[in-house]
Amino acid sequence: MQADTRESESHDIGAWKQHLGNWGAYAAAAGAALAMSTNASASIISSIPGLTVSLTPGPATTVFRVGGIGEVLSVVDRKLTANRRTSHEAEVGPASLGPHLNFKVSSSGAAHYVAGQPILAAGSVSSSADLWRIINSTRRGRTIGISGNFGPGFSNGFVGFENAAGDLGWLQVHVALDGRIPVGAELIAWAYNDVAGAPINAGQTTTPEPSTAALGLLALGAAGILALRKRRNQVSEVTQR
Repeated sequence: MQADTRESESHDIGAWKQHLGNWGAYAAAAGAALAMSTNASASIISSIPGLTVSLTPGPATTVFRVGGIGEVLSVVDRKLTANRRTSHEAEVGPASLGPHLNFKVSSSGAAHYVAGQPILAAGSVSSSADLWRIINSTRRGRTIGISGNFGPGFSNGFVGFENAAGDLGWLQVHVALDGRIPVGAELIAWAYNDVAGAPINAGQTTTPEPSTAALGLLALGAAGILALRKRRNQVSEVTQR
């Protein structure tokens, strides 16, 4: 009978050790989730300036600031005297030679983002970005060049940027067109993540809360730690018999 009792106790100890191993894994996973959640200390800074410029009839510009950095929203109708052409442009660019935003651009001007699309650190940047640009020949009255991603069909959208500190952000813009010529531009809103390189999606204005799954894992890990202590005490008591 004594042998049976010892064999049973030995089996119990092995089972408890197996439980201890499992709870250790749960606790480790919870610790990883906790690390991820506490690392989410980034803060999204946003503003809704609602600035508008209109081409009536000459150049129109306005200065706005993102995190203390001055930028210009402009609509310009200028003569390119060297080649007798007229350029119509809607663009964003630096207000001075000092610190400025670098805008994500594509081969045809400012890169066009849709709501929810991530603004990534990788990719080309420019100190200024054409939202929509058209060049006419004054002698023949014909269009010789069009660029930009905020023209017909895509006049609303987001422009991605990166500041000198490496913070990523977006501008929400709208370009008003008369036919195919830009006659106005609006800066609807902007936001950026104040942690260098930290992600932000176009249109995002708040920092995500830890996910339900992560919170559940943290709760499971806490329960695991308590159970771990209890099981150790039980195993210790059995071993000492």
